[in-house]
Amino acid sequence: MKILSGHGRISTRPLVGYIVASLTLIAGSFCAAQTQTLWYLDQPSTQARSPDQPTESKPSAHSAPTSADAEEPARRLVSWNHYEGRWFSIRLGGSFMEDFVGYAQNQASINQVGPLDTAVELRSVRLTASGQLKFPDPWTYVVTGEYNGFDRGTDTHSTYPWELSNAELTIPLAHIARLEIGKMKEPISLERLTGAANLIYMERASLLDALLPSRGTGVMLSDAVLHDRITWSVGWFNDVFTGASNPANAVAARITALPIDTKTSLLHLGIAGRWAQAPDGKLQYKAHPEVYEAPHFVDTGSFAATDESQMGLELAWQQGPLLATAEYLADWVSSSDSKNPFFDGFYVSVAWMLTGEQRPYNHAGAYFGAVSPRHPLFAGGWGALELATRYSWTDLNDALIHGGRFDRASLGVNWYATDNLRLEFNYGYGRLSDSGSDGITQFFQGRLQFVF
Repeated sequence: MKILSGHGRISTRPLVGYIVASLTLIAGSFCAAQTQTLWYLDQPSTQARSPDQPTESKPSAHSAPTSADAEEPARRLVSWNHYEGRWFSIRLGGSFMEDFVGYAQNQASINQVGPLDTAVELRSVRLTASGQLKFPDPWTYVVTGEYNGFDRGTDTHSTYPWELSNAELTIPLAHIARLEIGKMKEPISLERLTGAANLIYMERASLLDALLPSRGTGVMLSDAVLHDRITWSVGWFNDVFTGASNPANAVAARITALPIDTKTSLLHLGIAGRWAQAPDGKLQYKAHPEVYEAPHFVDTGSFAATDESQMGLELAWQQGPLLATAEYLADWVSSSDSKNPFFDGFYVSVAWMLTGEQRPYNHAGAYFGAVSPRHPLFAGGWGALELATRYSWTDLNDALIHGGRFDRASLGVNWYATDNLRLEFNYGYGRLSDSGSDGITQFFQGRLQFVF
């Protein structure tokens, strides 16, 4: 669903639809609140409740015994969307995201990307089934279908309305590691691995969408060691599993460490690397300006190449309700025709929970989860409030490639009404340096998000 209006200014007609949708989902969240009690009886309050939740709940190979080792539960429905049986369990989840976006452009920006239209758009609808196969060491699975895709990056050209975004089976290997098979996120980038519904901002930094794929299909080994203070993962991915006529290989690995890990303080350090063949001997890097509804601001176009090598650095510092994160990503391209270009980018972000909540950290996966308000709406409180700011920079200009250089400063306000309902507002000031001019675009973004 998309509603368009005049160029470079905000129309009241999309706002009406946005408000109606907001009221509808708020009413729906009230109904969901009536069933939340059953869910809380079976889940810790810090667990992320999102379509990416199964990934976040993967146990370490050295973690405590699972529920399969405890007393076997009776065959019953735990809640309306969660079934716990003797041989398997299944939980149904999903998300709904409705976006509003408006723009203000200078003439250089209009010349570069054209006039941009205010829009209200259904950003994503995602449905997930996840659970366990109850072997002595339980296997976990997750299958996710997505409408119109969400954060698919530059690795898909499908026009189907529904796509299989995740299909993953995790098998513990004798308390040594986890073996993951299927379609999954490759092990690189803190923000890329964070669940889509759990991001601080509406979209990931442009450099991540420009330089990294959203997901890959293959196999991965991973584990958390030294009391979950260090994680490692390595995976091999290949397009042959998706039926590609000329499949390409990719190998990725990531190591993280927690030099500081207390109840209120955390220091996360990470390094990752990736090597990938160029599918059909060509590569292309492009990204939206951290607005999914906008066109690609940076774009190298397709060019001949043999492979790419990437390195990512991660840093996160958490002190109670304050969270600061930063990443740097570098990409070396083997392309004799284009003189072996080098692309890179970074972002720096600071977020502060005004109401005192602390964003949970997933020790098994080494990324951050969803905020759970201490005093949710409909339960005697007003939810949780977060302020955030980020600066990001993406450079796709080097050698004979001129894909553009884009940087953006962003401000964000997040209201977590309940564990299910969230309202977001982002403001961005972006600059695109391309074709000898600097195009300035201001972005006014809002999102209504409902997860279950």
